Amino acid sequence: MTEPSGSTTISGRPRGTDTGGGEPEPSRGGGTQRAWAAIGLIVLGAIGLVAAFFLVTRDNTTAPVASSAATDQSAAVAPVAPATGPVTVSLSEFKVSMPTTIAAGQVTLNIRNDGTVAHELLVFKSPLEASQYPKVNGGIDEEGPGITKDSDGDNLDPGTTQTRTVDLSTPGTYVFVCNLPGHFAAGMYTTVVVK
Repeated sequence: MTEPSGSTTISGRPRGTDTGGGEPEPSRGGGTQRAWAAIGLIVLGAIGLVAAFFLVTRDNTTAPVASSAATDQSAAVAPVAPATGPVTVSLSEFKVSMPTTIAAGQVTLNIRNDGTVAHELLVFKSPLEASQYPKVNGGIDEEGPGITKDSDGDNLDPGTTQTRTVDLSTPGTYVFVCNLPGHFAAGMYTTVVVK
C-alpha cells in the first residue's frame, strides 16, 4: 500500500479506502490532538525542571528552616573570624582568591600564581569601592588620589610563588589586585576587610 502523494499519517495506520473496506477516513484531529498533548507534557515537564532548579539553588539564608521553642532564635549569620597567621593568596585568570577578612597586623602573604600567564599582586587601602578607584589605560592609577598602595612585588610567572610581609595594622578596607594590563578590568581583584 502506498500513501497518496501529499498526505501524511501521524499514527502510521492506513487511512480512508486504503484499508480495502471502503471505511470512511478517520478524523485527522485525533493524531494532531495527541501530538499537541505530547508537546504540552514536554513543556510542563520543562517548566517543572526549571522550577525545581530555582527551588534548589535559591538563597535560603533569609528564613529559618525550623521554628520551635528550642530553635526559635534569630537566624543571624555568625561573623567570619579574621584570618590570622600566614595568608595564602592564589592568582589565576582572572581572580584573586584569599580570605575576605584578615586580622590587623603584620601579615605574611604566601602568593602563588596558579594561572597560565604572568600576574602580580598589589595591595591598596581606600574607603572607595574598587570600581571607584582612579584609572589609567583600563588599570588602576597606582599613584591616583584617594588610594594608598601598601604593597607591591615582582611579577609572578605561572607556577611560581612569592612570600611577602605586608603592614595591615590599620583596620579598614583593602583591595588586593593584579594590575597588569587588562587584568583589573577583567575583574582580577578582591576586597578584604582588615579588623
